Amino acid sequence: MIKPIYEIHNVSSKVKPIIGEDFNELWFMANNTIQNGLGVLWLHNGVYPLEVSQSKTRWLRKEPNIDIAKSFVKVRVFNYDQEVHLWNTAKGIQGRIRSDKEGTGQEYIVSQQVLRGDFATIWQKNSKHSEGAIFLITRQYIGLVNGQTALTDFRFIEFKIG
Repeated sequence: MIKPIYEIHNVSSKVKPIIGEDFNELWFMANNTIQNGLGVLWLHNGVYPLEVSQSKTRWLRKEPNIDIAKSFVKVRVFNYDQEVHLWNTAKGIQGRIRSDKEGTGQEYIVSQQVLRGDFATIWQKNSKHSEGAIFLITRQYIGLVNGQTALTDFRFIEFKIG
C-alpha cells in the first residue's frame, strides 16, 4: 500500500477580498487585523521580514530606507489563525484576509519549505532558538476549479526552527 505524502485536514475558513489604492491605509488595516504575528514585505529593492505586535511593526532587519508605498510589491502578515495578503496591480492594491476561525468547512494540506541564506539567518537571530533549519509552514487549500480538484489558495502559518 502506498503511504500518502500529505494528510488532508478540514478547517472552518472565510475569505474577505480587499481592494484599495491607499497603501498606508491598507498597511494600517493589516497591522490592526493581525495581532502578535509575523510578516514578509516584498519591495522593489528587497524582502523585509517583520513582527507585528499590538498594531506596531518591528523590522527584523533594518527598516527599508525608501518610500514603501511607492516600491511596494506584496506583503503577507500572518499568525496561526489568519493572514492578510496584499499585492500591487496595475489597477491598485488587491488582496484578501483569510481567517481560519470561522466560515465554511475547507479542506487543506500543510507543507513545509526550508529557508536558506540571509532570510533564514535573520529569523534565527530573532528567535529563541538559534540552531536548526528554518521552515516556512503553509496551509494550502483544496477546492474545485472547472470540475477538477486543485489547490485554490495558500497562506503562511508560521516559521519554525527544527
